[in-house]
Amino acid sequence: MMKKLMMFCVMLLAVFAAGCAANESGTKEQGESSSIVEKAIDQGKLALADANLEKAKSNFNLALKEDRDNIEAKQWLASLELYDQFMKEMNNKEFDLAQKTLSELHASDQYDIMKGLTGEYEQELESITAEIKEIDQKVADLLKMYDPSIPDSLPDETYLTKADDVLAYPNITEKQKKAVETFKKEVAERAEKIFAAEAVKIEAVNQADDPYAWAPGVKDQFENEMVESGYADSIDTIRYEKGDVYNGQGYYTVYAELDGEEFYIVSVNVKTGDYHG
Repeated sequence: MMKKLMMFCVMLLAVFAAGCAANESGTKEQGESSSIVEKAIDQGKLALADANLEKAKSNFNLALKEDRDNIEAKQWLASLELYDQFMKEMNNKEFDLAQKTLSELHASDQYDIMKGLTGEYEQELESITAEIKEIDQKVADLLKMYDPSIPDSLPDETYLTKADDVLAYPNITEKQKKAVETFKKEVAERAEKIFAAEAVKIEAVNQADDPYAWAPGVKDQFENEMVESGYADSIDTIRYEKGDVYNGQGYYTVYAELDGEEFYIVSVNVKTGDYHG
């Protein structure tokens, strides 16, 4: 009985010793892993301080590989993603988006170190933002140069120069550029219509003053009728000589070729198209 009791005690001690050894080994491995994580994060921070982004990312990813739940490593990688996004938006001139991304970086715990990377671009963005506000004001002033609700309203002759000055800004946004180009196009189209209508009015006045000026459409109608009625071989053969004027309305003596010979055909009123012969 005594012998069995001693054997049981020996086995119990052996199991206890094995358990202690296993715990000691696990604790040692855990300590080594923790040391690797801390070292990787520290190395990542140093790499950031030297603006070596690839090395920083590599170290933070190493920390996550050792400890996939490590919050600090995740935060650093998230901050680097924001930085990459910020730089992409700056290069694409998406300044509104860049400002939002920068605000997110400012709110992170990692910003104290990250600002070493963003500082120069933050100053640039601040300058660009001020310039964009200035452009906004100039675009607003440009659009006020005429009132499109008034039929014959047009901006003064300086509008083209002012519009081109706005378009010359290096950091003009696509939205601002589109607004100015649309303004120029609409003004040009509007001016063309107004000037065309004015030209018609002037022509009508000139025709009214000139007794021998054909009224609109009268000449074409008359010539077509002469050919269709058999008075002329073709419109090209019709010839006019100025005749009398009655009540401010002129008459042309009309000649035309028929079967290759020229004949007098009629006298026509240039205002009404009435003819006799």
